[in-house]
Amino acid sequence: GDSQEPGFHAAVRLIEPLSDTTIVDLSAGAVALKIVLPEARAAKLRVGDKLRIGFNPACAHLFHRETGTAIR
Repeated sequence: GDSQEPGFHAAVRLIEPLSDTTIVDLSAGAVALKIVLPEARAAKLRVGDKLRIGFNPACAHLFHRETGTAIR
Protein backbone atom coordinates (compact mmCIF):
# COMPACT_ATOMS: atom_id res chain seq x y z
CA GLY A 1 0.00 0.00 0.00
CA ASP A 2 0.82 3.65 -0.19
CA SER A 3 3.14 4.69 2.65
CA GLN A 4 0.97 7.82 3.06
CA GLU A 5 -2.06 5.73 4.06
CA PRO A 6 -3.01 5.67 7.73
CA GLY A 7 -1.86 2.42 9.25
CA PHE A 8 -0.14 0.50 12.01
CA HIS A 9 1.87 -2.66 12.62
CA ALA A 10 0.25 -5.77 14.06
CA ALA A 11 1.05 -9.42 14.75
CA VAL A 12 -1.12 -12.34 13.63
CA ARG A 13 -2.43 -14.22 16.69
CA LEU A 14 -5.10 -16.54 15.27
CA ILE A 15 -6.32 -17.49 11.79
CA GLU A 16 -9.92 -18.73 11.40
CA PRO A 17 -10.69 -19.99 7.87
CA LEU A 18 -14.43 -19.85 7.10
CA SER A 19 -15.07 -21.16 3.60
CA ASP A 20 -14.31 -18.27 1.21
CA THR A 21 -13.30 -15.77 3.93
CA THR A 22 -10.85 -15.84 6.82
CA ILE A 23 -11.02 -14.00 10.14
CA VAL A 24 -7.57 -12.96 11.33
CA ASP A 25 -7.04 -11.97 14.98
CA LEU A 26 -4.29 -9.39 15.36
CA SER A 27 -2.56 -7.60 18.20
CA ALA A 28 -1.16 -4.12 17.84
CA GLY A 29 0.57 -3.38 21.13
CA ALA A 30 -2.11 -3.86 23.79
CA VAL A 31 -4.95 -3.59 21.26
CA ALA A 32 -6.65 -6.73 19.90
CA LEU A 33 -8.60 -6.56 16.67
CA LYS A 34 -10.01 -8.70 13.89
CA ILE A 35 -9.92 -8.33 10.14
CA VAL A 36 -11.88 -10.31 7.56
CA LEU A 37 -10.03 -11.23 4.38
CA PRO A 38 -10.89 -13.20 1.26
CA GLU A 39 -9.44 -16.70 1.55
CA ALA A 40 -6.91 -16.02 -1.24
CA ARG A 41 -5.48 -12.97 0.59
CA ALA A 42 -5.15 -14.84 3.90
CA ALA A 43 -3.74 -18.12 2.52
CA LYS A 44 -0.07 -17.20 3.12
CA LEU A 45 -0.54 -15.77 6.62
CA ARG A 46 0.88 -17.65 9.59
CA VAL A 47 0.52 -17.10 13.33
CA GLY A 48 3.34 -14.79 14.43
CA ASP A 49 3.60 -12.94 11.10
CA LYS A 50 4.14 -9.20 11.47
CA LEU A 51 1.99 -7.07 9.17
CA ARG A 52 1.59 -3.43 8.31
CA ILE A 53 -2.12 -2.74 8.20
CA GLY A 54 -3.06 0.21 6.01
CA PHE A 55 -6.61 1.34 5.43
CA ASN A 56 -8.80 4.01 3.89
CA PRO A 57 -10.70 5.58 6.82
CA ALA A 58 -13.63 6.40 4.52
CA CYS A 59 -14.15 2.66 3.94
CA ALA A 60 -13.70 1.51 7.56
CA HIS A 61 -16.57 -0.05 9.52
CA LEU A 62 -16.25 0.77 13.20
CA PHE A 63 -18.10 -0.91 16.06
CA HIS A 64 -18.46 -0.12 19.75
CA ARG A 65 -16.23 -2.51 21.71
CA GLU A 66 -18.76 -3.40 24.41
CA THR A 67 -22.09 -3.35 22.56
CA GLY A 68 -21.09 -4.26 19.01
CA THR A 69 -23.22 -1.37 17.76
CA ALA A 70 -22.03 0.15 14.47
CA ILE A 71 -20.42 3.54 15.04
CA ARG A 72 -19.87 4.24 11.35
